[in-house]
Amino acid sequence: MGLIDLRVDSRESGKRAVNAVRNDGKVPGVYYLKGEESISIAAKPNDLKGIVYTAETQIINLIVDDKDPIECVLRDTDFDPVTDELLHFDLLGIVRGQLINVEVPIVIIGSKPLGVSLGGLLQQVLHRVPIRCLPKHIPNSIEVDCSELNIGESILIRDIDIENIEFSVPESTAIASIVQSRVSKSEMGEDEEGEEGMEDESEETSEE
Repeated sequence: MGLIDLRVDSRESGKRAVNAVRNDGKVPGVYYLKGEESISIAAKPNDLKGIVYTAETQIINLIVDDKDPIECVLRDTDFDPVTDELLHFDLLGIVRGQLINVEVPIVIIGSKPLGVSLGGLLQQVLHRVPIRCLPKHIPNSIEVDCSELNIGESILIRDIDIENIEFSVPESTAIASIVQSRVSKSEMGEDEEGEEGMEDESEETSEE
């Protein structure tokens, strides 16, 4: 589990305050922890790159107005659908020894899947998955080996067994699968047509 510092400024809440933060070139966010008052914050875009644009889950040492650091994790982000600019972020506080709900990325590992070698396509259906565990057990990512996956086969949540972690989605949720490629289907169709043509020709020859 990575550990990264994030220095932010506290801010006023409300739409006007959010607009003021963005006009100042910063990104508005909120820190919250169950049972405590949330804190409206603002961060520099560059300071968020190592937290938002990463394939790993990290514990954040949040430093608000140069006060003592608060441990938290990135809970949610909001991006502009057109420019892909980060518009808002949420941080969830953690308490050592208490279970936490958090999303972690899924990373496909292993050699070229069997089904891909046979002309199929690997589709990763699930890229992040919500889990429940103690903060010390939060993984950087969950690795899934698809090497033995054949065409028409899938890896489901039930196929992943990691100690000290509980998945917060149904066991039947698909993570990745191998599907028949359009090219392969097209080739199969042409082969079938070719075989039918050969059969027709043989019938005409026998009739003559």
